Amino acid sequence: MKSGCPACENKNVISNSYESFHSRFSGPFIKRYDLKFGQIEQCEICKMNWYVDKREYWVNTISDDRMQSVLHWNEKQLKIKPEYLKILLEIGCPPSDYSSRGFLEIPCKCTLDNGMILENTIVSIQSKPPVGMSYHNVEPFFFIDQVIKIEHSNIALPLNIRLETANAGEMRMGYAPTAICAPNNQIYVLNGPMRFFNEDGFGGNEMKISRADLRNPKVGIASKNIILGVRIIADWSNEIEMQFKKHIQKSGT
Repeated sequence: MKSGCPACENKNVISNSYESFHSRFSGPFIKRYDLKFGQIEQCEICKMNWYVDKREYWVNTISDDRMQSVLHWNEKQLKIKPEYLKILLEIGCPPSDYSSRGFLEIPCKCTLDNGMILENTIVSIQSKPPVGMSYHNVEPFFFIDQVIKIEHSNIALPLNIRLETANAGEMRMGYAPTAICAPNNQIYVLNGPMRFFNEDGFGGNEMKISRADLRNPKVGIASKNIILGVRIIADWSNEIEMQFKKHIQKSGT
């Protein structure tokens, strides 16, 4: 077992499994904060702060410039208003987004309390602060209490397409195609999990599955329009997870 932590060896490390973290490295570690979900530990050698999730499954580094955001997240009660939850349930999210990961990620349109309107938001219902790969060097992100309106987004893909892209297996390294069809019958081929589409004047809400050619990468245009979602963070609960599971079962998607 090595002294210190993974960041003592590599300052660019972002995450690690909890098992590896505590079986390969001896620290010493001190607990700095108990959070509403999980805790923060610090390596006494390199002084790196680590977020440890409540399941003790995964750990993430917390950079010095992100610590204040984590503590700010911890102070907030980021509950979703019932009228917002109704819309988010209508939009839905693939089971792969919440099975064992502690995340529900729903693409939508949001209006913020500063008047900003965003078509490419992802409401991320999560049991962790803004740390890890989804938030590494990513700005801006917002909290659900900064939202005054949630709507369906014209560029968000329908749930059935998002399900297909989430379930697409790799045909080769880094390539997992899903063919979709525009209203003019033009076929576009997506690669890997996708939530948004906006290309050649077509929005995601207009697209259909190209069922006959679902995994054929040669039938259409390779989509180059990769839209990154702006994250809106809300607090996780088992009750909300169950509502999403029941909704997707009821819809038969």
